[in-house]
Amino acid sequence: MKKEKTRDMVALYNPGALAELPELMPNFNWQGFVATTGITELENLVVTQLDYMRELDPLSARPVLTPGSHI
Repeated sequence: MKKEKTRDMVALYNPGALAELPELMPNFNWQGFVATTGITELENLVVTQLDYMRELDPLSARPVLTPGSHI
């Protein structure tokens, strides 16, 4: 996203249902993420950087490296 667009509050305001997030990032475990936050009731949220989230999704499919796991 270009720097100018990061100041456009209308473009950044993307409300949606938690159930829709797997369409945006299918490789990310949204339910697991929300569970770790301690939030017990969450139906909607706002995603400000849609393009960033789409580009980030392939990284979610990669295994997590831990010290020594690459040896």
